[in-house]
Amino acid sequence: MHYVVLLVSIMMATLAQFLFKLGVSTLDTADKNIGQIVKAGVTNIYVWGGVLGYALNLSLWLYVLAHLELSKAYPMTSLAYIFTLFLGLFFFNEQITPAKLFGILFVIVGVILLTR
Repeated sequence: MHYVVLLVSIMMATLAQFLFKLGVSTLDTADKNIGQIVKAGVTNIYVWGGVLGYALNLSLWLYVLAHLELSKAYPMTSLAYIFTLFLGLFFFNEQITPAKLFGILFVIVGVILLTR
C-alpha cells in the first residue's frame, strides 16, 4: 500500500509540472521578463491546478515518509522524469531522442539498484 501511495505522489508531481507547462503555454510570454510571466501565471487556472497538484503531492509524500525509508522512497521520485518525458511527447509534441531513451534506461536501473 505504501508503494502505491508513493506512485500516486509521483504522478501528482508529474501532473503538477504538466499543468504548469500547459499554463505557461497559454500565455503570451514573448519578450516578457520573469516578473511579467509570474504575474500572468498567478491568474492562470492551469498554474493553480499545478499548485493544487503539488499540495496533494505534499500530503501523500508526508505519508510516504512516515512509512518508508527515505533512502528507498526518494530515488523513486526520479520516475517522474519518465512520466514527464511521455507527457511532453503526447501533449507538447516534444521529441524523444535516443539520448533521452538511454537516460530513461539509466533512471530505471538506478531506481532498481537504490531501492533494493
